[in-house]
Amino acid sequence: AQGGAPAAPAVPTPSPAFADHAGSWRDWPTASGDWGGLRTRLADAGLSIGLQVISEASQVARNGAVPDERRSTTRTLIDATAVFAFDKLTGWPGASIGVHGQWSDGDAASHATGDIQGWSNISTETDLRQVAEFWVQQTWGQRPGGAEGEPLLRLKAGKVDAGTEYDSLPAAGAFIHSSAGFSPTIYGFPTFPNPAMGVHLAVAPTSRWSATAGYMDGSGADGRQTGVTGIDPLFASRANTGKFMIGQVRYAWPRSARSEAGLVQVGAWHHSGPVARLDGGEQQGTSGMFAQGQVDLWHGADERTVTLFAQWGNADRQVSPINTHLAMGLYFAGLPWRGADGAGLYVSDVSLTADPADGHERGETAVEAVYTLQATAWCVLKGDLQYIFHPGGGDEPGHAAVADLRVIVTF
Repeated sequence: AQGGAPAAPAVPTPSPAFADHAGSWRDWPTASGDWGGLRTRLADAGLSIGLQVISEASQVARNGAVPDERRSTTRTLIDATAVFAFDKLTGWPGASIGVHGQWSDGDAASHATGDIQGWSNISTETDLRQVAEFWVQQTWGQRPGGAEGEPLLRLKAGKVDAGTEYDSLPAAGAFIHSSAGFSPTIYGFPTFPNPAMGVHLAVAPTSRWSATAGYMDGSGADGRQTGVTGIDPLFASRANTGKFMIGQVRYAWPRSARSEAGLVQVGAWHHSGPVARLDGGEQQGTSGMFAQGQVDLWHGADERTVTLFAQWGNADRQVSPINTHLAMGLYFAGLPWRGADGAGLYVSDVSLTADPADGHERGETAVEAVYTLQATAWCVLKGDLQYIFHPGGGDEPGHAAVADLRVIVTF
């Protein structure tokens, strides 16, 4: 859904095998270790398993959009992943299967602030108990000039979180505001908490250029909980069953003597189904575009970097409550006083369609400051402050302020 739809942090690739005795417990890549060598044996057979728990506690400190709303809340998202590589067991090169399960307690965090973008990217309206992803992937060839293992061609089919394939920036992943994950202008984007069935094709013909295109079930825009559904209605031919189509082109360049590393990507999307117009009518299909990029402004020893990034999104103002999105962020990875920590500032502004019937008379601007503390190799703490100007775009004089503490543990 669009507006207030969270974009969960990307689930990391299951950790590589390691020995329990390698370093202290704080230095292990996962809190649960190697399971007495079982994890290593499974990895040798092609099966990698990951488990991550994200918990946070928040306090709404100020709010004028929702009168008398002051509350402390907690929420948790559990991600379990398993990836099986066929080549290690069967000798079939380039083939893999992935499964991703999710559990969360829904608390609708934005109800307390009234914001439309969604200030917490793990909050959901209802509890989640779902197989969020189940896909089969086949790769072919070697990307020219790319790192070993980067494929020339990649085909991925099944239930997929579109946020893992499109409109995402590595630097923006440090923030917890939903708009940092993807532009809220994308109507019916099949991402957390409602990934959807689809087919995705990616090609990387050079070391710098790549492109990805996808065809997905778009019924999430109609209120269907695609996160708990299967293959239907991806291949349904009914006229009122919408499909979501998206394409993206990326240009990325490495660090060199002349420039720092960076990337730029642009894309377009289309939802084919009948969509409701804000004036009360209906039209067939709606489309939009997005663009984003990041560049390292500076780099130092031990991979310390200062990265600047920007996002833009555009949608049909006759259909989308959020018709324009502009955002910018700055993140310092590897702080001088703690090389493993990071800190950043993010500003996201959306323009809302002027329609007195839905109360959207102006835009909404969210400002986020985050500090990332790497407590151990497997535990991250995030201290986060957000201030939201004109939550929901209403005409109320008050603004919202939220303080949040997030703990991420990789088991």
